[in-house]
Amino acid sequence: MSEPDDRLFDEAREAVDVRGLSDQLKLVRAGRGMRGVCPFGACGAKSKSQPFWLDEDARRFRCFSCDERGDALALDHHLNSRLNESLRAFAARLLNRPEPGARPRADAKGSAKASGPRRADDYAPAQGITGAGLGPARSVTPKPRAEVRDDSRRDAYIRQVARELWACGRAAAGTPVEWYLRGRGLDGWVLASMLAQLRFHPAAQHPDVRDRTFAAMVGLIVAPEGGRAVPTGGVHATYLAEDGDLTWRKAGVDRAKVIWGPPKLNDRVWGGVWLTTPSAPGPLMSGEGIESTGSAMMLAGEACRGVATLSLNALQGRWLEDRWGRVDPAIPRLDPEAPGFTWPEDPAAPWGEIRVCIDRDMSPIRRRVRRPMGGTERQLIDGETRSRVCAALAEAGWRQALVAGRDANGGRASATIVKTWAPGPGRDFSDELAARTAGELHETARSAPWGVTQ
Repeated sequence: MSEPDDRLFDEAREAVDVRGLSDQLKLVRAGRGMRGVCPFGACGAKSKSQPFWLDEDARRFRCFSCDERGDALALDHHLNSRLNESLRAFAARLLNRPEPGARPRADAKGSAKASGPRRADDYAPAQGITGAGLGPARSVTPKPRAEVRDDSRRDAYIRQVARELWACGRAAAGTPVEWYLRGRGLDGWVLASMLAQLRFHPAAQHPDVRDRTFAAMVGLIVAPEGGRAVPTGGVHATYLAEDGDLTWRKAGVDRAKVIWGPPKLNDRVWGGVWLTTPSAPGPLMSGEGIESTGSAMMLAGEACRGVATLSLNALQGRWLEDRWGRVDPAIPRLDPEAPGFTWPEDPAAPWGEIRVCIDRDMSPIRRRVRRPMGGTERQLIDGETRSRVCAALAEAGWRQALVAGRDANGGRASATIVKTWAPGPGRDFSDELAARTAGELHETARSAPWGVTQ
């Protein structure tokens, strides 16, 4: 966070009327603090536990039921911010001053027009998508997943949760999303770009945890259709937990990352979460996870575009099997009817280079393979072989897409090339970025023996 922002937040924290917040929440005095019902998850509303505590002297709060915690500014923002108002904008309004770095608003003649639809806090995600038509104008609280007993309504319920997570999220800058990503070594223009595409939800439900909510980083899944980025109806949520002041990590649950809703558009075309706009300058970095792809962008050392496919299946596509359900690890082939995630190349902003970012920390799997002398066996495919296979299939999918784009572009061939990027053996890109930042000895992406380039 920049130094002007630090001063802004420090001054705003001191300006918060903590006693006024206590009155607003109807808290009761308990020793040196005040306690009552949690305003985040309504913890204690149906009991006498009063798990929410507000320390007037320390100007901090915590709920001992849902573990929501923070400073007085965060609490004031939660209670009194305007629709989708960022923490920075709220702090500036609290101090009655202009928001630092705010863009000029359009005058009556539209002299400062924006390039796409914008929200009250000037947040404009990739392609101008703001979730219009995806969800309600205010937060809803669906029933816990375990209570949805009618299988025919399960899909509608999951889509409802996806809509709520995205539509009710806030701009990510200045929230635990930013602190979590900074803790993963992401900063500079890469972090700024990611924060412009992602959202923060302060109380997101988890599919397996019924008695509490979590802070969450939320990404909108979009797929290409007719030259536009179209929401698939799904979102990706990374559940977060606080490790200390301005330090956040993944929540300690079995599934800290969950896809709510469909990852494909019309069950046909894979979607992904863009970390830049598709038309941004530079080569395209296509990776699996949000943090890993962001780390690959950091390691690129140049302006580039980035998109996370969110799963290995989406990154590589389907491995073609023979009539007996066997695969060939030596010469893996992509099923042309089921490629992985790709995106049409815009002739006005060609990729130039597509870098398929493959992690090298995959777990071994067993697959049916053909024996050299005939017959079938279930063979253990080690992690390094899986990485090589994934790279080959993903490259094939992108080359197939470029050929299709050439046909749609009047037969003019694209000059874009497809390469594979990978970190050192046994690492993902986040590990590689951490190693380079720490100055450790390590093998670079150039070291992988199966055509990986840097």
